[in-house]
Amino acid sequence: MGFREYARYRSVSLATVQRKIKRGIVVVVETSKGKKIDVATSDNNWETLSRFTISNRTAPSARAGSKYNAKYMKAKADCEELKAKLAELKLGEKQGKYIQADLVKSQIFKHAHNFKSQLFNIPSQLGPDLLAAKTLTELKKILSDELERVLTELEQGMCKIGQNPDD
Repeated sequence: MGFREYARYRSVSLATVQRKIKRGIVVVVETSKGKKIDVATSDNNWETLSRFTISNRTAPSARAGSKYNAKYMKAKADCEELKAKLAELKLGEKQGKYIQADLVKSQIFKHAHNFKSQLFNIPSQLGPDLLAAKTLTELKKILSDELERVLTELEQGMCKIGQNPDD
């Protein structure tokens, strides 16, 4: 059978037949009348080696004997596994089980910077009160109260880490 005739027989273009010849799917034999297509072998190869069959457009995984079958099935399974993991992560995030790492990092930095600023401001804020303290006990109480206030504020801020600030 000639190339154009085989293309009409398969209901594809001549270019498709020529691509299949280059891939070795369509077998060409030399005859006394020139190059012809071995229809029986080519049809068998077309069904088993092509990525998609023309008759029903099935995926490679559905064809027995496909050399792409194992790779295709592994890739498809890996893809499905990743999709399932992504869906689980999105659901967990919506349920509050997971939080975004960049959100946590930025909030920790913000609270640590605020805490550091408050600690460094203690001497300037409490200087006059500390000088006015008459006893060591009074001085300790002033310092303890201010440190407790700063640490409580830090604790409250840290409890909010992971929460979306827009909420």
